Amino acid sequence: MDIMFWLIPVAIFILVVAVSAFIWAVKSDQYSDLESPAYKILFDDDSAPLDEHAAASHSANDSKPNESTQSNTREDPSRQQSGHH
Repeated sequence: MDIMFWLIPVAIFILVVAVSAFIWAVKSDQYSDLESPAYKILFDDDSAPLDEHAAASHSANDSKPNESTQSNTREDPSRQQSGHH
């Protein structure tokens, strides 16, 4: 029975938080347009600035050596020592 004195206020608090979040969502127009976000995913909109940025990042990466390939070519000293017991 003592648990009820703890669970009822917690349940009321969770209810108040959920209702507050719903009221905030309605007031900030989160539910104003339910149709267009579903249709936006259907349109393929590749913009030029995105492609230019991607091309610039690829050319910048080509001039620098890739650290992951360098670490793979080096030998690990711990592996060398573990084989010579």
